[in-house]
Amino acid sequence: MKTDNTRKARRAAARARERAKRRKKFDRFILLVESGVRTRTALRQTGLSWRDDVAKYFSPVPLYAKRIIDAQREGHEWRRMILEDELFERGVMGVPEDVVSGGKIVATRIRYSDSCLIALARRLLPQIG
Repeated sequence: MKTDNTRKARRAAARARERAKRRKKFDRFILLVESGVRTRTALRQTGLSWRDDVAKYFSPVPLYAKRIIDAQREGHEWRRMILEDELFERGVMGVPEDVVSGGKIVATRIRYSDSCLIALARRLLPQIG
C-alpha cells in the first residue's frame, strides 16, 4: 500500500514539474510575441508546439487565451510602428548611399524613396488614397 502512495506522489510531482516547465516556456513565448517576434518564430525559439502545448494546455483556459491574443495584438502594433519608422526614414529623411567611381567610393549622397513616401502618405492621410 505504501508503494502505491509513493508511486502516486512521484507521478504527481513529475507532472507538477512538467507543468512548471511548460508555464515557464509559455511565459517566454508571451514575452517574445509581445516584443514583436512572429508567433511561429516564438514557438520555435521556446520549443513549444502550437498543437501539442498551446492549444492543448493554454488556449482552453480563458486567462491564457486572453494573454495570447493580447501579446499577438501588442506584437503586431510593435511591428507596425517599426515599419512606419522605416517608411519615414527612407521617404522623408533619406538613407545614405555611397557613390562609386572607378571602383572607389568618391562621395556619399542621400537617397529618398518616393514609393516609401507615398506609402507613408497613404497611411497617415487615407483621404488621398
